[in-house]
Amino acid sequence: RVSAQFARASYGRRLPGGMASAGSGAAASSTVCVAFPPELYPEQLSSATAIFARFGDIARIDTTLGSTTGRLLVTFFDIRAADQALAEFQDSAERFPANATDFRAVSIAASTFSELPPNFGGFQTFGEIANVSISGEDMVVEFHDMRAAQQVAMSVPGCRGAGPP
Repeated sequence: RVSAQFARASYGRRLPGGMASAGSGAAASSTVCVAFPPELYPEQLSSATAIFARFGDIARIDTTLGSTTGRLLVTFFDIRAADQALAEFQDSAERFPANATDFRAVSIAASTFSELPPNFGGFQTFGEIANVSISGEDMVVEFHDMRAAQQVAMSVPGCRGAGPP
């Protein structure tokens, strides 16, 4: 099994450059950078997909740095899948900055929220909510899955994506 071999072979390795690992919260990226030893680097997209799909739905796999650095970037839809991959690959994986479109939180002005129609079923109808907070005059709703936040941003008037700073 490739992933078990990789986990044994990579124990104790650190990524060059020491990328900062974001904690939980809306700013935490669901993109993970994994450094593979040359002999275990997945040469085919299907191989990379097989390694990471067991953690959850994959939004994107980027292999552009693979041939020169041995690094592969995988973006999961759900932050919990990224957390599982980080735990599995330990010191050979770290969070990588998210793309602007990979937001898991939305913000809405309190004044706009109070004007939503009575038939608005609530943010929980879009997906599982991870956190709700106040930022200035805005309410920020963080989801575990970026698809929920993106659906809210497209469907609820006045909501906008609240990506990483």
